[in-house]
Amino acid sequence: MAQLVNEHVTLINTMTNQAMDIEGVKTKFGIPPELVIDFLALKGDKVDNIPGVPGVGDKSAQALLNGIGGIDDIYNNLDKIAGLSFRGSKTMAAKMQEYEEQARLNIWMRFIEDHGVRISCTHGAEQSAVGVDIARAQSN
Repeated sequence: MAQLVNEHVTLINTMTNQAMDIEGVKTKFGIPPELVIDFLALKGDKVDNIPGVPGVGDKSAQALLNGIGGIDDIYNNLDKIAGLSFRGSKTMAAKMQEYEEQARLNIWMRFIEDHGVRISCTHGAEQSAVGVDIARAQSN
């Protein structure tokens, strides 16, 4: 859900009551919120059974995304990977090329689509309510 964080949306961990803003996402993942989907597609996500690209972990995913950009940018600039400073960068372009289909499928599996669901939240000292406009979502 960290990919949804922006200047208007903050992620709240209800177990710890900690809020994560844009800087919080950068601190936790090492990349900005708009690249979280790409990050998880590259390194994988065991919780959601997303395999990732073999040989790509947190540090190499961060280096690829911060050094080149998102998945499309990476695949448009495979020749730039060897110039990045992370362990295995010299051979990473070949791995990325070999697993391109998997990486792109991983992006698709991680993507949260906008189906017109409207969520309104109110929070007060005595009440908390969340409403979802299901009828509108089902009509789309």
